Amino acid sequence: MAENTKEELYNQKRSIKLPLALGDWTRYKPEPKLSKQISSGLYSFDRLSEKELNQAHLIHYNFGNRASGFIKDNLKSGDALYIVDATQSPYGDFLAKMPYPFLQGEISSQTLKENISFLATQNISEALLSLAIGTHSPIDPEKGISELEKKTLEAIFGKILDEFYPLLGKAISDPSFEVTSFGKLEKDPSIPLQSSFVYFEIVISIKGEKGVILVGYRGAQIKSILKVINESNPKNPLQLQKLPPSLFYQITVPIKATIGSTVLSFKEIKGLEPGDVLSFEENIENAISINLFGEKNISGQIGENRGKIVLRVVGIEKEKGVKVEPPAYMVEE
Repeated sequence: MAENTKEELYNQKRSIKLPLALGDWTRYKPEPKLSKQISSGLYSFDRLSEKELNQAHLIHYNFGNRASGFIKDNLKSGDALYIVDATQSPYGDFLAKMPYPFLQGEISSQTLKENISFLATQNISEALLSLAIGTHSPIDPEKGISELEKKTLEAIFGKILDEFYPLLGKAISDPSFEVTSFGKLEKDPSIPLQSSFVYFEIVISIKGEKGVILVGYRGAQIKSILKVINESNPKNPLQLQKLPPSLFYQITVPIKATIGSTVLSFKEIKGLEPGDVLSFEENIENAISINLFGEKNISGQIGENRGKIVLRVVGIEKEKGVKVEPPAYMVEE
């Protein structure tokens, strides 16, 4: 592992804001971005790329839409989805900037090496309890929640999370949700404070009360989840045969030819001078590889025509080991 170096790394945050017709996000003021000096390479090593963060953000934006729709349809609440924030920061920064009381839980699955963190602010938890069982008194963060309240919230959030699991595809199998605590956010001892932590804040309003549902992951964990999602949902290849002939015959395809290959040591490369001769591993009688669509499926013989390099096709597709005559300048008189 590389030596620890001090470098200033800024939290990375992006938002999906909804139009005014869906949510008045103009009144929502997210906390300012933080920066912190750290002395570990872990945060850089396991942080998401911009492409990965964008994909994960879209997944959780879709979850926010589904969650608010479920609450509206099943709990008869005129709720609204306001904003979905995606933030990537050291785990220690995440803990430091979450001061309000939370319902804290975990999503577990046979296919997950680590549990996914799930949080909900106190007002969201109270609103859902009121919708489920009628009038409900405020929860005292010092006393926590009763066993009945815990089971009720597990059932409610379990149903809401059923809208989330399909978005993770094959990355999650037979998932379950459990409430672990209520009140001050508890540190997960398995996550180093300086490792990357990626979390998604879904700001919704229930019965006029705005609050946050939060889903969080260790950086390496969500990278693994995204990899499974992408591998299980390959892009469908372009069906060229369905194109009309007038369009199909206008498509141009790049073609590359490879003369041969070899390896050199750094010492040999440093000693190269004009006039030196490089010997390739291919036999002089072997046909040259012509790559079409990124695959070797044409064999050719090199030649010259009007001052330009040309290749004569000598084999197509599955023909192996095609032999050709050496170039003219190699033939003895």
